[in-house]
Amino acid sequence: MIRGYSSDGLVLLTDALQHGHSAAPDLRARALVYAAYLSIVQSDGAAAQRMLEETQALVSESSPMNVRVLLVTTRGLLARNTGRLAEAVALSEEAIALVQAEGFPPPGILRWQHASALMWSGDLEQANTLHEENLVDALAKGDMYLAAVVVCDLGVIGLLRGDMDRAADRLREAVIYARQFGDALIMAIGLDALAATATAQHRPGDVALFIGAAESMWARSGIAPDSAERIGRPVPTGTTVGDLIGSARAALGDAAFAAAREAGRTLPLDAVLAETFLDDAPQPSSDTELVTNSF
Repeated sequence: MIRGYSSDGLVLLTDALQHGHSAAPDLRARALVYAAYLSIVQSDGAAAQRMLEETQALVSESSPMNVRVLLVTTRGLLARNTGRLAEAVALSEEAIALVQAEGFPPPGILRWQHASALMWSGDLEQANTLHEENLVDALAKGDMYLAAVVVCDLGVIGLLRGDMDRAADRLREAVIYARQFGDALIMAIGLDALAATATAQHRPGDVALFIGAAESMWARSGIAPDSAERIGRPVPTGTTVGDLIGSARAALGDAAFAAAREAGRTLPLDAVLAETFLDDAPQPSSDTELVTNSF
């Protein structure tokens, strides 16, 4: 799942759930939440909602804290992805409160979700402040997954503010971090956002390269390049991937766009970044300790 193979992961979890009706409630609840998360990644909100409702029936105040937090955070993710932004903020705050009630400081991944919910609800200043604070902690602890998602959001904030240079720098950094541990989902999201940045900067050739590179990452999640789910995927500038493709194709012509898109799909990521003049950022040390989060 962490590598971005959400389609394969969902198949395995669904099979386990179908054959594991006698599993302990906490174990089944955890599997359902993970399956709901993967359904959200694949834009199947209805399936995610059904799984979360089943999970809710299994979880009580006596359930382990991490199971309760997983349920609340996944409900928050679904709320965010379906435009219920105030609910997403409230659920992220509820998850933090659950952890604090047990006497623990909230982990960085929960603080990221809270700041991300604030960002999508329009509170860019508070979100930026919280993300910058979280990034310092993530880097100090060597938690490069957290660093990648935080920096990706900081790039999105740059996009939303219209600061395209800052957006490009941060999004490039996020892709480089995510590449260190092979997270296809973060790389795909970052590359799509870089395509939006390049569109705003009137660089259609780079748009096509980024689109192609992102497609190779989304394919790991079972999302086909020309599927309705892919073409209709929103980007932070308020448009869709299909809009970015249409704009770049109109500027380049069909043949040139197709060639650049295919190059993005097939070239190594380093080559794509070099071709788009985004290869000059300092890369994280290869011996950086990677920390996984327990939530």
